[in-house]
Amino acid sequence: GGVSARSFARWNGLSWTTWPTTDGVFQYPLNDAPNRMVVKDGSLYIGGLFNQAGDVLANHVARYDGTNFYALGAKPANGFSSPPINVSCIGQADDGVYVGGLFTAAGRTLANRIARWDGTNWNTVGDGTMGGTGSANRVLAIAGRGSDVFVGGRFTGVGDITVSNIAHWDGANWWQFHQRLRSAEHGDRESHRAMGRIPMVSSRIRRQWKRQRSRGRRQRKCLRRRLVHLGQFQHRKPHRDVERL
Repeated sequence: GGVSARSFARWNGLSWTTWPTTDGVFQYPLNDAPNRMVVKDGSLYIGGLFNQAGDVLANHVARYDGTNFYALGAKPANGFSSPPINVSCIGQADDGVYVGGLFTAAGRTLANRIARWDGTNWNTVGDGTMGGTGSANRVLAIAGRGSDVFVGGRFTGVGDITVSNIAHWDGANWWQFHQRLRSAEHGDRESHRAMGRIPMVSSRIRRQWKRQRSRGRRQRKCLRRRLVHLGQFQHRKPHRDVERL
């Protein structure tokens, strides 16, 4: 859009803007290319090949609040610094920002190909992914929904579970992708069955009430006929209790 920018720019709905100049000299915000971005709690999280963001040492991942860059994690790591390193994807869920790629540690935390940033510290995601050395075991995609995180890439295991390149993390445990979906689907079916039984029960109650009311009417008619047969209504006005029958 006519604005000088390298690797980083912002669109405000009308025009492009980028990192401000210093003494009239344009400063590149990232010293290498970013791969993925995600917004969480008003901040932009960026992952990629860079190791510096603005004037901050930030190894492959950084947070941008609209004005300044911040490193994720304590020195000397400030992100990811244990080779081999490649941040391929970033996603967000209720409990933080999830970063995946080709790495064995996040900050000072050992993390195999996937890690979670809670806003203050790096955390493991179970035992991470497994299935080979180097790029044979690699997280390439992360998508979050509520407390659920869906992970794709090149791997054959998560924890002690055998999977095929895709898995589901529920915030505490790993699942095979299809297994978790079937479990949720089964729960939905049971809920629907229970909801379907409610109108059946209510209609059964209505039928019972109608039968009882009809039975009461028949009993009153039978009593009236007996009283007439015994002559209770002859030559005098019937008692008001009898009139109600």
